[in-house]
Amino acid sequence: MKPVLLLALLAGTLALAGCSHVISREQRAAAGSQPSFAELRQNPASHQGRTLLLGGLILANRADDGAGTLELLRFSLDPWGEPVAVDETGSRFLVRSAGPFDPARFEPGRLLTLTATLDGEELYQGGYVDYRYPVFSPGEIYLWETPFRLGVKPHANLYAPYYQAPEPEERGNRYAPAYAPYPYTPTWIRPAGAR
Repeated sequence: MKPVLLLALLAGTLALAGCSHVISREQRAAAGSQPSFAELRQNPASHQGRTLLLGGLILANRADDGAGTLELLRFSLDPWGEPVAVDETGSRFLVRSAGPFDPARFEPGRLLTLTATLDGEELYQGGYVDYRYPVFSPGEIYLWETPFRLGVKPHANLYAPYYQAPEPEERGNRYAPAYAPYPYTPTWIRPAGAR
C-alpha cells in the first residue's frame, strides 16, 4: 500500500473517531425511534416509560426534599448529540433524580445531552399561564464544556450567546489580566509577562 494512501486512511479514521456521538451506543439503542416532542406533550400517558434522547439548556437546578430537579429548555441535537438550536415552540421539560444535581456543574446556562425515561407530567400554575412539564428520570448525561452561556443575562434576545471569560485563577497567567485561553488572545494584546 502506498504511504500516501495509508496516511489518508489513518487521517480519515482519526477524523471519524473524533466525531463520535457523546452518548453511548447502548443508550442510543435503548432510546430507539423518537416521537416528536409536540406529540409527547399532547399525550404523555401513551409514551410513559419510554426512553428518549434529549438535549437542552439548563434554566434552573432545584433541590426539593433531597431530590434534584433540572428545568431545561429543549434544543434540537446534531448527529453527534450536541444541542445546536433552541426549540422554537419554547418546550420545557423537567429531569428529576433521587439525589440533588451538583449546582457547581449543573448551573443555569449550560447545555447538556441525555437519555431520559418519561415518568409523567407536572402542572405548573404561575402568573397567567398554566404549563405542563413532561417529567423524566435521567439515564446517561453529557454536560457540554463551553465558555458561552445562553439565556442567563438580560438581553434583547434571551437566547443570544455571550462569552463568559474564565475566572482570574483559571487563566493561564493570573498576573496578566488581558490573557485568556479562549477565545484566542493575540500576543500583541497581552502584557509583556504573558508571552
